[in-house]
Amino acid sequence: MKHLLSILLLSIILAACSSDPIAPPATDGTPIKLSLRIATQSKDTQSKDTQSKDAQSKASASPTLGWNYEQGDELIEDWVVIMVNDADHTIEQVFTPTHSPNNVEADDVATNLRTTASNKTFYSFANISLAQLEQGTGHTFAKGGTMPDIASATWHIDGNDFDPKAKDATGRAQGIPMTGICHMSLTNKDNETTKTLYVVRMLAKLQFNITNKTGDDITINTISIDRLSANPASSGVQNVMLFPSATPTDANTQVVQQPRLNGTQPQQVYHLALNRAVANDASIAQTLYVNECTTPANPFGQFMLTVRLTMADGTTTQQRYSVVSNDNGNWHFIARNDWRIIPIILQNI
Repeated sequence: MKHLLSILLLSIILAACSSDPIAPPATDGTPIKLSLRIATQSKDTQSKDTQSKDAQSKASASPTLGWNYEQGDELIEDWVVIMVNDADHTIEQVFTPTHSPNNVEADDVATNLRTTASNKTFYSFANISLAQLEQGTGHTFAKGGTMPDIASATWHIDGNDFDPKAKDATGRAQGIPMTGICHMSLTNKDNETTKTLYVVRMLAKLQFNITNKTGDDITINTISIDRLSANPASSGVQNVMLFPSATPTDANTQVVQQPRLNGTQPQQVYHLALNRAVANDASIAQTLYVNECTTPANPFGQFMLTVRLTMADGTTTQQRYSVVSNDNGNWHFIARNDWRIIPIILQNI
């Protein structure tokens, strides 16, 4: 039996390596049917914590690719998918939804689409309308036209204080802009399969989990972050690259992003106003959206936090923290799609 299995295995290997003309080329234009869906990354793709340590202490920030969506409107409200034939750069299809997705993790783009086995590129956009895409890139995208080179296109986003719940002209929540590029070599084996086109959020989320261990009831007045990339000075400034450093695929959803800024962007000390009372031993959480950022331009080369407090007797004080990451010990940048969870324990020091 072992001998027969060895012969069979050898035959299979020889067949696989053969140049027998009976097997069609991988991308020979054979008609196939393909289903497509657009999706954000899964909730549980990756989760890491960040620590805060004081200058006085330390805080740890963990990046997580899969958001928990507790804030609402962090998913897909609208989408555009452009399918391009790589051989001649012809736009084969421009897909837009026939219904409003309304904050979904995934949505169907096409079912049993008749196409061919060939090399194709899919440009996917969530919460960016076709009109916005054309205005922002200066190009038009229509079926049968030639696809312009937008792989290095730039984009404007005001990530700091971004509000995904803000309404657009149609009265729908604007959601968080997301993009992705997927290159596929479709073969006849892909006939009647479903392909997922992933999109990556173009900003980051910081979550402060704050616990009061001072021994008294306090009021947290502000948290200052030194430093973040500032919002652009005007709507005409395109501060980030349109596409992420890498786009997840079904074969590899564990994609970690790097910042993709359009050149060097100005940084600022960002002040988050809280003015929230916190009882002793109680905890609160505060979330905000921010721009991507490279190494903070401060003397420490890492993110620093200053928490300003009003104590029970009316006096004011502040506590300072440096922020490090549990995954590599240092946290020198904020990338798009990061969700950094930063626990802070306030003590009477």
